[in-house]
Parts: sequence; C-alpha cells; structure tokens
Amino acid sequence: MPQNKSHHFVPQFLLRFFSVNGSSVGLYNLRSGRIVTGASLKHQACRDWFYGRDGKAEHVLGQIEGGASSVLRRMIATGLPPTRYSDDHRVLATFLLIQSARTAQAAAAANEMASKVGKLMLRYTLTEPELLAVLDDLTIELTEPAAQALRPALLETPVVIPPFLVGR
Repeated sequence: MPQNKSHHFVPQFLLRFFSVNGSSVGLYNLRSGRIVTGASLKHQACRDWFYGRDGKAEHVLGQIEGGASSVLRRMIATGLPPTRYSDDHRVLATFLLIQSARTAQAAAAANEMASKVGKLMLRYTLTEPELLAVLDDLTIELTEPAAQALRPALLETPVVIPPFLVGR
C-alpha cells in the first residue's frame, strides 16, 4: 500500500504560489465563515485516498505536476508563455486539462454517469418485475470515481495538442 494517503486535488506547488512562507496559505472557510491566516498547505485541497489506494493515479499526477511546475516557474522567471506547440506548451496544456478533471465535482459526475448507465443497462436486461420495481432506489457507485474521472482527460490530451505538432 502506498505511503501517501493524502491526495491533493489542487497540487501543493500551485498553492505555494499563494504562500508567503512556502508552507501555509490564508483561507476563508465558506461553511463556518472563519478566516485562517496560516493554514498548512499539507492539509488543503486534499482527501485521503481520493485517487484510489493503489497509488497509480497519484504517481502519474506527480509526474505531470513536476513538469508543469518547471514550466510555470520558467514562465514566471521570463514573463513569457511557452512557445506554441513546444514541449513546454504540451506539458502545460496537459496539466490544465488534467487539473479540470481532478475535482470532487468531476468525481461526482463520474459516479452519476456510472449510476445512470448502470441502471439503463439493468433496465434492458432485468426480466424480474420485483427487481425492476426497485431499480430506481438502487445506488450504483464507482470504487474510485476520481481516478475514473481522470481517464478521459488523459485520453484527450493528444487531441488537444497532437504529438506531431510538438516541437514545431
């Protein structure tokens, strides 16, 4: 089992851009209305085992984040975006596409889609009236919805910037 159970849906390197000391940020808690001036980065925008317990998605995200962090630091240092279709452009586009898919809302949408598709399939395959009668009360959920939400984003990356355009 992987050591890192706290999975960030907003990478810590991004949060550090908003930190004065590199280890904490200010935050406003919407539910309580409380302002916290020194909230630890380690405990922000994360959930235990958000991407699953096998560590595979977390590992891939770490690699993508490492590349994106380097590109963003170069952008800050130079004040310039990456050249169109460069390796840095591809890295940044990939990161942004992935980032939009690694949210609690994306995980909830993946669960909702699984439930709707599952129920539709069952509606056409079940023959027992008793089971069909309770189908609407059935809850279908994915075991790792956040990891499932990332799959389409990873598959769409080559469509956003096709590999044959990189380096042009």
